[in-house]
Amino acid sequence: MRDESLKYLKEKADSLKTISRTQLGDYPGKKIVDSMLSCFSTIIMTEDSETVFNRLLSKEEELMEYGEKINSVINFYAVGGSQMKTWEGAKELYSYYRNNLIFIPELSEMDGIINEINTILKMAEPFGEMYRLSQLVSDGKQIKDSLIDKKRDVANKEIQKSFDLIQNEYNETSNISFKKNETKDNIEKLYSSEIELFKKLQDALDTYERITSSQNKAQSEVDTFRRQLALIINEDAREENPGDTPIPEVRKARISASKLIPVANRKVKSKEDVERLLNNIKDNLMQLLEDNQEIDID
Repeated sequence: MRDESLKYLKEKADSLKTISRTQLGDYPGKKIVDSMLSCFSTIIMTEDSETVFNRLLSKEEELMEYGEKINSVINFYAVGGSQMKTWEGAKELYSYYRNNLIFIPELSEMDGIINEINTILKMAEPFGEMYRLSQLVSDGKQIKDSLIDKKRDVANKEIQKSFDLIQNEYNETSNISFKKNETKDNIEKLYSSEIELFKKLQDALDTYERITSSQNKAQSEVDTFRRQLALIINEDAREENPGDTPIPEVRKARISASKLIPVANRKVKSKEDVERLLNNIKDNLMQLLEDNQEIDID
């Protein structure tokens, strides 16, 4: 019987040594681990059954104080165990909240949950709170995931809007007769690269940070596409002048888009406002075409 007790104590001591060796700082249960290791080292340093028994009796007070908690500590640190997974999940969720709250104000929905999690994470012996901690982590992740889902839905719509603008620009090129054979190919390559880019942006909506970055990239890409498309079209319009062949002069007018819109029509609140705005733009352009063959709009 005494041999079995010695074997039991050695097994527990080995488990506690592993915890002490692998954990750093003021880890959960450290006081229990340190106290029991000190206690066990005194008891199991001999193989004599009588001596072991006497030392057990001398350490009765310490064994009574911490003995019942040993299994709780060992089970907590079990490799691949559910308690350690919950603990690490709680620390990860807490860190995410602290690091991102200033950038994601919506995370304030988790304030109450995070406060409870933090209280448990600060406990010296949190072993009796693991079921509650598991619930808190689950609730916090649900809020986090719901925020990401909402953000993803908004981003998907904004990314699609940006792509629609690019597609509209591309479609408008079908109404142009280009002078150079390679111009249409260059436009097709440019448009194909945008299709590929936007597919990647929509596939990158997995975290809050990447969702924001993808949405911003999609919005800025509209201007990038327009600039590159304008370069291709301008290159096509450039006249090649073999020898001394004179280049016919084209009467051009350049105007910014804002100058086509009267100051009084720059707030649109109804369908009638839209019609009035479009009519003003049309009238201004038609007037410019009376004296010019071409209008460049900035």
